[in-house]
Amino acid sequence: DVAHGQYLVADVIQNQIAPSQNVVTEGDDAVIHVRLNDAFQKVRRRSQRGLFPHVAYTTLLKRAEEEKGEIRSISIVTDYFDTSKVRTIDREFTDLSRIVADDLRRQLKVDFPNAEVSIDNDNNETTVTSYTRLAKAKKIAVCGASTFCPFPVK
Repeated sequence: DVAHGQYLVADVIQNQIAPSQNVVTEGDDAVIHVRLNDAFQKVRRRSQRGLFPHVAYTTLLKRAEEEKGEIRSISIVTDYFDTSKVRTIDREFTDLSRIVADDLRRQLKVDFPNAEVSIDNDNNETTVTSYTRLAKAKKIAVCGASTFCPFPVK
């Protein structure tokens, strides 16, 4: 059953993998996975792929604030901007990806002025570390449906 599988994967990440990741010592209040790079590629067939507008993230985070209290830290998890670290097919989109991620960070700083907003995609950030960030999110994790996030985290 897919639903049970989602909870099993989330449980494994939270209780077995996340504790082994010392890069993420404590979770951020909010973690957002943003699929960039290949999201800008021309799609040759029907696809549900695309980017959420910034207001979608703000709306979700504001709702979480209403339910769980002020958001003081926001982590944006995304692929590298370094062309030597991304797939060949993604290299032409790294500059555009950086612009979009920086703009999202800027907008979140405006919408959540008391929050520290970071883009976490440096050399210490691995796929496991990114999943750990999502699993350790204290108030909300936002992850659009993709091969990276095929299941809800929180």
